[in-house]
Amino acid sequence: MELSLIIPLYNEENNIDELVDRLSKSLNDIELTYELILVNDGSTDETNDILCKFNANSNVKIITLIKNYGQSIANRAGIENATGKYILCMDGDLQHKPEDIPKIVSYLDKGYDLVSVYKDSGSKQSIGSKIAHRLISRISKTDLRYYGISVKAFRRDLINTGDLYGNTHRYIGISLAKNAKKYIEVPITIDNRETGKSKYRHKQWSVLFELFTLKLMLKDIDGLSKYFRKAGLVLGFLGVVGVAITICLDIFADLNIGRDFIIEFIFMNFVIIVGILFFILGLVLHIYQKESSSTPYIIRSND
Repeated sequence: MELSLIIPLYNEENNIDELVDRLSKSLNDIELTYELILVNDGSTDETNDILCKFNANSNVKIITLIKNYGQSIANRAGIENATGKYILCMDGDLQHKPEDIPKIVSYLDKGYDLVSVYKDSGSKQSIGSKIAHRLISRISKTDLRYYGISVKAFRRDLINTGDLYGNTHRYIGISLAKNAKKYIEVPITIDNRETGKSKYRHKQWSVLFELFTLKLMLKDIDGLSKYFRKAGLVLGFLGVVGVAITICLDIFADLNIGRDFIIEFIFMNFVIIVGILFFILGLVLHIYQKESSSTPYIIRSND
C-alpha cells in the first residue's frame, strides 16, 4: 500500500455519502495504490450505520472508537492502523475539497517528505490568527505559513504518533517539518460547511495552554522529568536539613526560633515547598510521557 488517507468523523451522517463518493473519484485519479481509513470517533448519530455500507469496499477501512476521543486521537488511531508508505490526513466535513488530493499527492511523487497546506489568497485570516501564528513560529522555530489546517501529507516514518493528543494535530506539522528533509506548502481553498455544525471546535482560550504543550512537544520530556524530580529531592533534602538544624539549635543551644532564626526558618520551609512542587511536576511529566507512548484509545469490536 502506498497511500493511506485518514478521515476522522464525529456525527457526520449528512456528509458521509458525498464525502466517500468525492474521495473515491479523486483517489482514482492518482497513480498510487491507496486505502481510505474512516475513523468513527464515537459518533452518536447514524454515522456508524452509514459507514457499514462501505465495509464491502476493499479500499475502505472502518475504525470505530468506543467513545469520542477528539480529532487528534482519532487521527492517531487511523495512522497507527494504516499500512501506507504515505499518510494524508483531512477533515470529514467537506470544507477541505477532496478534489485537491491529486495536487497534494503529486508533490509526494516529486520527492517531498511533507506537503503542508495554507489558505489561498481568497481566504481571509483574522488578526488574532496572524498573531497566534507568529507566536507559534517563534516558539517552534519553523517557517510554516499556516498551522491550523489539519490537511497534511507525509511519509509514515516521519511521525511520532505519541505527539497526537488533545489538540496537537493542529501543530503536528511542526515536528513533521523538523523531521522532513524536504517539504513544501501548497495553497488550497477552504469551503464553507454546507450541512450541520463543526463537531471539532477549537476554544480560543486554550491557545496559551496549547502553546505550553507545544513547548513540551519540542523538548526532551524524559530529561525534563528527571531534572525536576532530582531538583525537587535536592531542594527538599536541603530544606529539611535546614529546618532540623534550626529546631536543634532551639532545643539544645538555648536559642529561640521566633527570635533568632525566624527568617531562616521560613526560608527553609519555603525551600521544602518548592522542592515538593518540583518533584510533583517531574512526576506529572513522567506520567505524561508514559501516557503519550501508550495507546490512548479503544477500538470497538465488530463481533
